[in-house]
Amino acid sequence: MRANHESRFVRETDADRSAVLKAIVTPRLLISWLAPSADTGAESIKAAVAQPLLVEVCICCDGHEQLDAQVLFHPAGSEEGICMPLTQQDEAKWSAVIYPTQIGAHRLMVEAWVDDWSTYCK
Repeated sequence: MRANHESRFVRETDADRSAVLKAIVTPRLLISWLAPSADTGAESIKAAVAQPLLVEVCICCDGHEQLDAQVLFHPAGSEEGICMPLTQQDEAKWSAVIYPTQIGAHRLMVEAWVDDWSTYCK
């Protein structure tokens, strides 16, 4: 009994090649475990105006590159936000202390990137 296998060839295009090459050189970052959070972000957290609020996050990356990160803190109804650098505590844990300036809803956003200069210097 012989099996009949149908061969299918996928023709590779220049666009496919450039997408693959871009994915290979682009570092993959993972930002997870943002604290404080209530019910994994489904509920709002509580903080007092002018009192310190510790923000912690886990940030990981493929390879041995050095990372840098910041937390953007936007008060309610404000177009401008406050930028605070995150400090690396251990292998993957980063933290910053922010101070809410007004009552009401706020939005936190974490940005992380590969720091090419720090990687080069190490």
